[in-house]
Amino acid sequence: DDQSLPEPLRPAIALSRLATGAQIMELLQLTETLPLRTLEFRLRELLKGAESIDDNFLKSLRLPVQLIASSDDRILPSVDECRRLRRLLPNAQLSVLEDSGHCPL
Repeated sequence: DDQSLPEPLRPAIALSRLATGAQIMELLQLTETLPLRTLEFRLRELLKGAESIDDNFLKSLRLPVQLIASSDDRILPSVDECRRLRRLLPNAQLSVLEDSGHCPL
């Protein structure tokens, strides 16, 4: 349980479960363009959102869902996460936008 860890370690441990080593290195490069406090805030929000998702609730949804992921997202593991969601959501379709980054639109 992450709650038993000291506060400074919690985000790092949670992030290690969400991203590969290469993605973490790319994320660290964001400190060159984003203020550290902004990056910290956004990562905490991402982790809070991820912790609040109930897999059983997702499995119960029957509405059609279109999942869109970017093949070259260097901020988040969007393709992996969309594949995970596709396994959970019974009526989900996945589109992977090739050669696109974190903000493809």
